[in-house]
Amino acid sequence: MKRASRGLRDMDDGPERIEEAEELSIVRRQAARVHRHAVILALLLTLISVVVP
Repeated sequence: MKRASRGLRDMDDGPERIEEAEELSIVRRQAARVHRHAVILALLLTLISVVVP
């Protein structure tokens, strides 16, 4: 996700710039989705830990 926000990808040869706008858009959408899922999971786990003594 960190590289996607910078317009980069790492395919085992080190970071490289994503040249195509469409591909960059797809990668950024995927990164945003992963981030949303991580936040939701963190909130749910926090709620469970607060509710269950």
